[in-house]
Amino acid sequence: MVSDRNAAAADVMLSVSLAEYDTNGDSLIAWSYPQTESAVDEHVLKRAKILMEDKENRLAWTRTQNSWCYLLPIVVNPKQSAVRHLRGFTICVQSKHFDPERFEALAEALAQAYSSKGTPLAILEAYLSVFTVGKFQTYVDSSFQSASPLAASPLKAVVEALGEGAVQLWTAIVLKKRVVVWSDDLPALQSVLRALPALAWHRQDWTILRPFCLGDEEE
Repeated sequence: MVSDRNAAAADVMLSVSLAEYDTNGDSLIAWSYPQTESAVDEHVLKRAKILMEDKENRLAWTRTQNSWCYLLPIVVNPKQSAVRHLRGFTICVQSKHFDPERFEALAEALAQAYSSKGTPLAILEAYLSVFTVGKFQTYVDSSFQSASPLAASPLKAVVEALGEGAVQLWTAIVLKKRVVVWSDDLPALQSVLRALPALAWHRQDWTILRPFCLGDEEE
């Protein structure tokens, strides 16, 4: 049973999944809980492959089927990991809420559990612990405030970088026009993206974002 105190943790998480990459370059969604739809798995795996090629453990977030997917790729160190048979893996947490900092911390805790024990059961144990009591090892869900991801948007830096162009961007956002933002630097791109909805702060709506698009038929 989930207590009222931990209802927030239970409410924000929809699922967790694990994508694995073996030494032959093959990849697949190896495990998920609860079981995720094949469309979600395909969406996640496409992006997880791209992230793994960067060989950096950096969070990326995307959106599919009206939910957020937070992906944390991990390059395996064969000398320090229980999953040394893998080249790498990605933890994906699916949620209804926009909160990159919260889910980066959670994904790191889940990744550490899997890397140290080498079984998806370790991920499940951690996930259920957060779901029921709101914490797992160093991760404490209550330490994240609901308003923080909105306030953390780097709006000032984006406006300063665009100069007079910020007025046109503001007009487009207020009028609900489609705005395409392109970059080959994903962290920089996502930093800019999370600032755009703040131009229409009265709406408090980050669901207008469609981050990490690949330009395929799905999108």
